[in-house]
Amino acid sequence: ATTAEENEELEHLSHSEMSQLAWRLAKLGTFGQHAAQQATYALARALRVIGPSAGGFVFSELAAIMWSAASLAVADETLLTPLLSDTRSRLAGGDAQLLHAPSLGNLAWALAVLRGSQDALAIQALQIEMAHAASVFASKNDRVSI
Repeated sequence: ATTAEENEELEHLSHSEMSQLAWRLAKLGTFGQHAAQQATYALARALRVIGPSAGGFVFSELAAIMWSAASLAVADETLLTPLLSDTRSRLAGGDAQLLHAPSLGNLAWALAVLRGSQDALAIQALQIEMAHAASVFASKNDRVSI
């Protein structure tokens, strides 16, 4: 298939399917250098399609895509900018509370890997929500008797 045909196939995937594809590509990247290169190339193609529609993803799907990009060390700013922008907006709007603790941790790690200290405010928003999630978890466990 040509690149145009491949992109058209990607455009027909739902947001959930695109998120799952990104996650699977990141997992594929753990099977050696050649697999990682192929997975990174495929994820970059998918990110070109995702970029314009980043705002339509459920936040957990976007978090999974960000984790996948970080796992495969995607460094292309033009591919990451729409995802990072939407992630920042959602974090500023308080959407971190919509994520479960593992997704919060994965997103914090992804932002740190992809942006380092350049996204300190986004990482701080995640840190606050992770502290809140930990306190909720602790209070639930305090009520459980063994």
